[in-house]
Amino acid sequence: MNGGEPLDHPSVQKYPDSPTVEVRVGGILYRVPTQRGPDEAVPVPVRDLAQAMAAVAQFAALLELAMVDDEQATWGGRAVTRGTSEGAPTTRPELVLSLQRLSRRLRAALPYW
Repeated sequence: MNGGEPLDHPSVQKYPDSPTVEVRVGGILYRVPTQRGPDEAVPVPVRDLAQAMAAVAQFAALLELAMVDDEQATWGGRAVTRGTSEGAPTTRPELVLSLQRLSRRLRAALPYW
């Protein structure tokens, strides 16, 4: 465990011009780049993943209960697929399926306790 100065994560060498943040992993403080390749993993705190998963579930529930208007559903579809190769869902059922896939990916990223 390092208490003072953070260690450079190996990815800092790959992205030397990227701004960095400090992240503690397994008791070790690292300096990691904030900008990475599109398919490269970035450390995310477990609580942030859990909150994102809850927000996705909440949005899906609102969609299924028709408590979201069409414009909000369209914007939600764009947000869910931003940064991916998927096209934005155009119907509510497609958006619900997209949210379910996102929820599964978030759940898979959480540690198993």
